[in-house]
Amino acid sequence: MKYPLLAQVAPATLAVALMLPVAPAQAAQVELTGRAAELSLLQIRSGIGPALTLIDAGVILSNQLQPATLSLVGSDTIAAAALVYSSDLRASWDVTQTYSLAQDGADVVLAAAGAFQMTSHATNCELSLCTERSDAGYTSRNAQTLYFTLGDVQPYQAAGTSAKDQLIKVQRWDEGSQTWADAAGWDWFRTYGGPAVIGPQALTDWSQSGQLAAGQYRVFNNLQNYGNPTYPVYSWSYTLRLADAELAQAVPEPATLVLMMAGLAGLLTWRRGRATQESPSATGGRINRQAGD
Repeated sequence: MKYPLLAQVAPATLAVALMLPVAPAQAAQVELTGRAAELSLLQIRSGIGPALTLIDAGVILSNQLQPATLSLVGSDTIAAAALVYSSDLRASWDVTQTYSLAQDGADVVLAAAGAFQMTSHATNCELSLCTERSDAGYTSRNAQTLYFTLGDVQPYQAAGTSAKDQLIKVQRWDEGSQTWADAAGWDWFRTYGGPAVIGPQALTDWSQSGQLAAGQYRVFNNLQNYGNPTYPVYSWSYTLRLADAELAQAVPEPATLVLMMAGLAGLLTWRRGRATQESPSATGGRINRQAGD
């Protein structure tokens, strides 16, 4: 059988063409674009009778990607007195959240976690009817939202743990309605730790998988305010693994671009100088070319 088109191609050209490697498919790009974080522990309150005491640990609000770990850690003792009542409120606390985005082989893994722990009690009561109390009300919040973009349809696997009243949502920006909408296939109810009823604190383990379309996304834990003294500990965590993806390359800062351009200009000037020195008039009719010219 004759191949007239191949007959018109020079043998050497055909051999080189057949030896050229086929470029692998470009992995989808994943880029972390923003973060909104809130940690707070306000109004730790306890006391005896009208001698109520309050401790405010503070608030952290951040829209910066770094540092990745944020925390409110401390302790305090405050005294209160009213009428014939007096007491001291002692409290220690640790409110922490963190995240990471990393390349893991052919996958990109986004992971995040948050936790709260507090101990408190009222002591030094002056009345015989006053006994030490270990319970204290409080208002606390530990919320984190991470924003990222996907360059293509991505299969994913997700897993995590949720305390009571915690859940994890993944939402995609809808250009048509200009609102955030739950990502197709993401079952947030599966991540729900259940209602915060009276009883011992427990964690719910969950996992799910599916596909995410290209677009802008956000993933966040529940924005629930905590204040139940029977839950002095709560936490949440998740891992979102995107298969066959790679981290987007960071865009150089303006100052870095200036340095790169200056370096390129210097290189071109140097090469022009070499070309002038090695012109035919300087080398007896020969032009010496460097590798890569």
